[in-house]
Amino acid sequence: MTALWKLLSAGSHPGLSDAAEYVRELRRYCMSANADWGNADLACAGLSNADLGKTDLGKSGTHAGEPDAALLSSRRESGKSPPASGSRNAGETLGRIGIVGAGLMGCTIAALFLRCGYRVTLHEVQPEVLRTAPRRIAEDCCAAGSAESEIEAVLDRLRLSERLADLRDCDLVLECVVEEEAVKRELLTRLEGLLTPAAVLASNTSGIPLATLAAGLTRPARFLGLHFLHPVRERPLVEVVPAPATGQEVLSAARRWIAGLGRLPLEVHDGPGFAVNRLLFPFLSEALQMLRHGWLPHELDAAIERCGWIAGPCKIIDEIGVDTAFRVGRVLWQAFPDRVAPSPILVTLLKRKRLGRKCGSGFYAYADTAAWTTPPQRDEHCDDWIRSWWEVEGESRPAGENVARRIILGMMLEGFRLLADGVVGDPRAVDAAAVFGLGFPERWGGPCRLARAVGESALLADLAELGSLSPFFIVNERTERVIRRVVHGSECGTV
Repeated sequence: MTALWKLLSAGSHPGLSDAAEYVRELRRYCMSANADWGNADLACAGLSNADLGKTDLGKSGTHAGEPDAALLSSRRESGKSPPASGSRNAGETLGRIGIVGAGLMGCTIAALFLRCGYRVTLHEVQPEVLRTAPRRIAEDCCAAGSAESEIEAVLDRLRLSERLADLRDCDLVLECVVEEEAVKRELLTRLEGLLTPAAVLASNTSGIPLATLAAGLTRPARFLGLHFLHPVRERPLVEVVPAPATGQEVLSAARRWIAGLGRLPLEVHDGPGFAVNRLLFPFLSEALQMLRHGWLPHELDAAIERCGWIAGPCKIIDEIGVDTAFRVGRVLWQAFPDRVAPSPILVTLLKRKRLGRKCGSGFYAYADTAAWTTPPQRDEHCDDWIRSWWEVEGESRPAGENVARRIILGMMLEGFRLLADGVVGDPRAVDAAAVFGLGFPERWGGPCRLARAVGESALLADLAELGSLSPFFIVNERTERVIRRVVHGSECGTV
């Protein structure tokens, strides 16, 4: 192991010397990559051209990406809605937002739109789930820093409905239902039949290809993916994913809407897992592998958090939901069977109905099921059955720095594959997805920036070593060419 790797896994390491400036460049890249954004759109995001290099969007320990409170207050008082829709004439505004599904993601996305002044219709078929939605939205707003008076105003703009027909007057409808292809396709077809021809239909799918979901739609030009990330109030990045037939005006409008929410829109090409979840997968799968090599959940999370992550992989799985993690993983297992396989530990969690915080237990136990509000508690019962999966005893487990190295190398390699596969066309897109979408430590700048610091020889040698142990780390010719170009390339720009 090189001295650099040892430093990177040390909690006291300050990071790469240019990391802060590079992260500012990533923010500029996300905000300026779309030439059709004007000053008005930047203003909706609480930004000006002069601010692009100094905004704190995505900064650890803050409510990353939240719009300026004074800006939102003045917008509410003036009665103006946030950003203009590209499907309307200049000066006209996007009106009502429809969200289908009042689960964790549906409620937190609704809370974000509501805090930004939008009117939202929230649809849910389960009455008991819908009944608790206002409380959960209020809790999310409170966690995001909203005052009690602001929360009252937020809830005044919320309309609850058990009838899909109540979404007819919405300009944008976003489905946030279970990550099952058949369920989503049937729902999208029904929604398209209800909405006006000018409305935009979107999916918050975590990784089902948009081409698959768009099949059968009669107005595919009005459909795209808007992938918000959990926890919505803490993650400044939103993946904007065009389906094969998405119209350019719809795509441009969607980017403006995301900027108007104070978020960083990152356009990525369609494909299983898009960019963020393909980067997330090695982070989680390598961690699950380490749970079979003598590590317990709380020990593993602590080792990763010492590297600079806000939350370790077991905590993240519990937060997003074990069932959701499994469904997204299944999309990737089916797409890349040569290097990806389901974890028996995840399957065991599902069978034991330990789905994470939302049901009170996963890798950890939870006294409060509200996301991110109470710390997880170590669960001795979980530890016992994790030990039953151990292939080596705890004293023989890999050292913490080796665990960190495997996880980081896995994310680096998947980032290079994203470039090789054409999912993104710029190393900055990989780094932005990791830093702003996954909480990759800012002090390292992102997987591609860190790869340049590690150097070609050390990087390829490490990948070759791990490739002899796991098919995930085997590097094909095309990806190796990308690695060499990125490592020897400039700080930014296309590959």
